[in-house]
Amino acid sequence: MEFIAIYQSAHPKAEEEAGSILNTLREAGIGSVRVRVDDQPGSGVRSVVVEVEEGSIYDAQALLQQQEMTFEGLDAAAALDFQVAFYSDQHDAEHEGMAVKSLLEANGIAAFLADSGVLPNFPCKVLVPREDALRAAELIEAARATGPADAEAAAQASADAEG
Repeated sequence: MEFIAIYQSAHPKAEEEAGSILNTLREAGIGSVRVRVDDQPGSGVRSVVVEVEEGSIYDAQALLQQQEMTFEGLDAAAALDFQVAFYSDQHDAEHEGMAVKSLLEANGIAAFLADSGVLPNFPCKVLVPREDALRAAELIEAARATGPADAEAAAQASADAEG
């Protein structure tokens, strides 16, 4: 399991800020996050680092952006500009949102499921980095036009090509 730093600071309030980031991510269900102290021997520099498992990096960054958390040590990637690629307030919004998220990720687009609740009857959004928004819209439209049978066939073809 590889971790990626999303926050690093030697600021006097670094531990407090790191704790706030850690709590925010864990409360949102991102459990693969850790805080570590990075001491440079002999330099007198002590920095605090917040790391997230590689597979959760986009979700963590989008969440911090959505929460409007701004600390000096947040990685520049935390300022990624996300755009809504999918929105639904129908009774099956979360299920459809998860399917859209899977479709986009299978095609190499990082996607973040936002606004879903514990119950499956709340509105749901799928966010993607702005630079991928046009391609995401095209993929979603193509999937809607071809229907579930073609989507399953395409997924199987993709899996066969990888395996």
